[in-house]
Amino acid sequence: MGHQAALKEKLADNHAAQFIRESGNQIWLAGLGAYARAGEEGREIFETLVAQGEELESRTRDEIIRQVKATEETFGALKEKAGAGLEKVRDRYEEKLAPVLERARAEAGRAREKAETALERVERVFDTRVSGALARLGVPSATAVSELNRKLDELEARIQRLE
Repeated sequence: MGHQAALKEKLADNHAAQFIRESGNQIWLAGLGAYARAGEEGREIFETLVAQGEELESRTRDEIIRQVKATEETFGALKEKAGAGLEKVRDRYEEKLAPVLERARAEAGRAREKAETALERVERVFDTRVSGALARLGVPSATAVSELNRKLDELEARIQRLE
């Protein structure tokens, strides 16, 4: 039974990892598509694609969280079934199962961290692409707008002193 549980755990981890890779790739491709279309079709299409990208990112993040929770729930359900039907065996082998459970939890945590790290990398790349596209479209950055506001404040103060 321990071998089957380990196998199910590996299959669930492989499924989650595959899902994360596919989702990361889809987000990356969506970002590249948004970048290309923004240059071709202008700001309106770009803004639509940014909104779609945000929605996709949200759904992807939600799906990753759902997959991690489902993995944890499946593992919990398997643990309950094994414990309910095999209490005597569980008592005898509890010392052997405890490290396995700890490793499974650690693996689930590492999978979650990897997914979050991958999403953060995709977000950084996407932010860089969006910033570049906005700059090419002539949209000033927040820093540039702040600098212009500061200069306007200085000019207003000078005009008031002259009056």
